[in-house]
Amino acid sequence: MEELATQGTMVVELPGHPNMARVVRTMANRAADLAGLGYDRVEDLGLAIDESATALLDLAPDTILRTDLVANAHTVAFVMSVETSTEPWPPANWSDSIGGMVLESVATEVAFESDDRSSSIRVSITN
Repeated sequence: MEELATQGTMVVELPGHPNMARVVRTMANRAADLAGLGYDRVEDLGLAIDESATALLDLAPDTILRTDLVANAHTVAFVMSVETSTEPWPPANWSDSIGGMVLESVATEVAFESDDRSSSIRVSITN
């Protein structure tokens, strides 16, 4: 997984439990504030975090959920990953799932990445 190698990147590693997405959302709210995102886009960012965490924790529930989060002018981007690899990634039915539709509708950009060590979702939200 390519890191978001940017000054000011926030990184958090949490137990792979759905309730941990709240911690990531708190960090993301701070990043959104720094980026100057409007209220609706902050809400979209929260939805993107929730859907990404759900997809990754469905894949690997007993792992570490890692999130690299960075804010630039009017954009917040994150890479969320788990330490497992799967093929295909995303799952074949992803685009037809509710999570897939929500993520695609709220994010400016969505990309799925997988290598022999991890699977990740890269998302950006722009004002």
